[in-house]
Amino acid sequence: FNEFTYYGELANDTSLKNTKLNNDEIYLGLSSQEASRIGSFFGVELGDNPSYTLTRFFISNSVMLHLDLSARSFAYTLENLFLVKAVEILDTSRIIHTDPMFNEYFVETNMTFISHANQGQTSLDPWNVFKAYTVLVSYSDKQRFLSDISFSLKYKNLSLELIKEEESPSYFKDDVNCARLKILKDQIGGVKKADVSHLLSPYETYVENLVYSDGFYYFSEDGLTSGFLHPVYVSNKKEKLNEIADYNYEASFDLQGFQGSSIIPPDGVIAGDISSLEENSLIFQVNKADDIYLAGGKAQNYSEVCITSSLANELFTSFSQAVNKTLYITCLSEIEYKQDGYKNVFKDGEFKIAGVVESKDNALVHDSLFLSSIGEEMFDFGSEDKAVDKCIVNFKSGYEIQNIVNNFNSEYFDYSFTLPLQEVEADLNEMVSYIATFLYFFAFFTSLIAMSLLSVTGIMFIDEDESKIAVWTSLGYRIKDLKKYYAVLISLLSSSGSFAALISLVIVWKMFSFQLTNILGQEVAVFAPLMYVSVVLFALLFTFLSIGLANRKLNKIAGFKNKQ
Repeated sequence: FNEFTYYGELANDTSLKNTKLNNDEIYLGLSSQEASRIGSFFGVELGDNPSYTLTRFFISNSVMLHLDLSARSFAYTLENLFLVKAVEILDTSRIIHTDPMFNEYFVETNMTFISHANQGQTSLDPWNVFKAYTVLVSYSDKQRFLSDISFSLKYKNLSLELIKEEESPSYFKDDVNCARLKILKDQIGGVKKADVSHLLSPYETYVENLVYSDGFYYFSEDGLTSGFLHPVYVSNKKEKLNEIADYNYEASFDLQGFQGSSIIPPDGVIAGDISSLEENSLIFQVNKADDIYLAGGKAQNYSEVCITSSLANELFTSFSQAVNKTLYITCLSEIEYKQDGYKNVFKDGEFKIAGVVESKDNALVHDSLFLSSIGEEMFDFGSEDKAVDKCIVNFKSGYEIQNIVNNFNSEYFDYSFTLPLQEVEADLNEMVSYIATFLYFFAFFTSLIAMSLLSVTGIMFIDEDESKIAVWTSLGYRIKDLKKYYAVLISLLSSSGSFAALISLVIVWKMFSFQLTNILGQEVAVFAPLMYVSVVLFALLFTFLSIGLANRKLNKIAGFKNKQ
């Protein structure tokens, strides 16, 4: 009775009339064998049309279906009679009704049970039962329907899940070409895609792209760290993925988020796991306007996917051979506990490779809803894994996004909005200031050493040239001319050293900027003009001091000669 068949599901495959039935009336579906036994019991010759014959007999004799229920554990009894209005020969026995809410009336009114809509709620009261509504959607329209629901403000507090065969096996006995979706109240919360779409709609022209972080794929708040929370494995050979599932079916422990660390993928398989220590593990990248397609083009639906050139070269002999080939994927979707230990449950899928995007990362490339789609379609993730905990929006450059954040904070009190890269920038500026301060002191002390060495070098030149100086002065050279000569010499030494120091600083800062750009994923220009000015000023200061010391030495030599 609870898993009755709604008349509308039978469509044109029935001779039953679409007559509104009362709650104490039913259509009765019988198998051919059961119809034959009932006909024999009543002494009715069924003939060529058993449905018609039994229907006439049941109606003329007011045959009723008697239901007797009891539950000794809580002293429950129920007796119900239902008038059979028609009989239909089907593959299995079933109750058929024209009211899609027939079982709701039966459970809540006839059985006097109390229903609730909180899935997973446990109660010691046996009179409380969980109730979920079901909607039937054609497979061809299911993805669009789910997308429309998730972006609807009206239905944002609902959660839709595919009904699994183990939950309601009787549903899957029918050859109905549609998906059954369970409608639940959202109990987890998180960021609603409908809210994201609504609040970003006035700023669509400024949005580069956005990504969602959920229980399947994680993004840090700054978007710089990401990875699969459920380990996934991809290959161009399905048998390679079957190896992983076969060899790792049993597990000694439930390591939860680190379960993938115990799995060693064979050659020809690329793994994606945020807890992995492997270099260049598989990640996800959202489509960007400046993506460079080396082969093929953008994926048009969720049966297709784009991969990066790095991943293509890992799995194929060259990226050009990857387009239109099949990419197989498997996911460690859950860990079950059985009596003899833990079991790793792997779910599989496959995609057609639509294009190859230039990138040094091993990544799958698609739109922002791709992962949530395959998480539900391929891997049967539930509400907890589908719940979005944050959304990261990348704005185009040249727009003051602080104004947008201020508007969001003043209008949407259910969420918090931050500019994480501003915080990163503040930390970065602080770090740069520390490095700059260190370099200032380093430049100062090295300049002191350089001044000492330069002064000593200048004096050594003069000491070595003392006999030459005597000759030069006897030939008519003035001390003033010699001072100019040594001043030029010291200036050349100082200039060459300063130039080398400036070049070294430029190289250091360029390397520093390059590393920050790689870490942050966007260009970071680090320029500290004060550093270069300081080097020049130190060089000038110490050059003048060295020239002064050299002049003093020349004056002493000149004074000694004059006394002689």
